[in-house]
Formats: sequence, structure tokens, C-alpha cells
Amino acid sequence: MITVKIKGVDQVVRSYNRKADGVEDALTEGTIEASEYIIDCIEDKFGKYQPGWPQLKPDTIIKEVKAGAGSNANKPLIEFGDMMFSFTSKISARTRKHLVHILSDDPKLIHHMYGAPAAGVPKRDPVRPTIKDENDKCLDIIRKAVRRVLK
Repeated sequence: MITVKIKGVDQVVRSYNRKADGVEDALTEGTIEASEYIIDCIEDKFGKYQPGWPQLKPDTIIKEVKAGAGSNANKPLIEFGDMMFSFTSKISARTRKHLVHILSDDPKLIHHMYGAPAAGVPKRDPVRPTIKDENDKCLDIIRKAVRRVLK
């Protein structure tokens, strides 16, 4: 199981008066919206080469065509789509703490995130760079959810 966390959510949560009407629910709603957004961003990386990702080897493409991957055979990280759609989120909304964990239970993902040279799998991480790049946007989504309530 792969788990990554959107950083800074707790700091955003602490910056609001949580006793104001609706703020607690808005924080939970915002964290859910942020997790859905980040999962969409991660899924969008599948099938599209990202900067620094090596091209698929011709042998890999041939193997995927023979396995029935069809038009996906020449796209990175996508053969049948099972890994792409393996992401879920876990929201933990406890007193004074909201956490968002992005999870995947696909066993192949770890080999792509870190690379598996012995198996000929290069590093093509769609998760951690996306979390890093989109982290501030996620925090903005949470802030906007709270601002809607405070108006």
C-alpha cells in the first residue's frame, strides 16, 4: 500500500476559529475536495510522458500489444488502467486535526515510483511530484471551502 500526505492541512485548519458555525464541516468538505482534486491530477499523469521520464522501450510496447493493451501499449504507466484507477483518499477529521492521505493498493505502483532496475522498470513517479506541485492548490481549495461559510 502506498500512502502520501498533503502537507500543511493542519496549519490551515488551525488558522480558523473552529467554533464558528459551519467551519468544522467546511474544513472536512474542503479536505474532501482537495483529495479529489489531487487524485484527478495524479490520474492525469498516466499515459502522458512527464519531464524526465524515459520513453518506453520497443520491447515493452511489443509485449503490451501482445498482452492486449491496444492503443495504450505505447503510453507510460498505462496498460489496462488498473494502476491508474487504484487511488483513493482517506480523510481523517478529528478534533483540531484534519489529514488527507492518498492511497493506492496496486503493487506495481511502488516499482514505478522508485524504479526497479533489475526488472527493467525505470523511475516514473506520478504521485510524489504531483503532490509537491499541487500542494498549494489543495490548501487553497480548503481555504475557499471555509471562506464560503464565513461570508
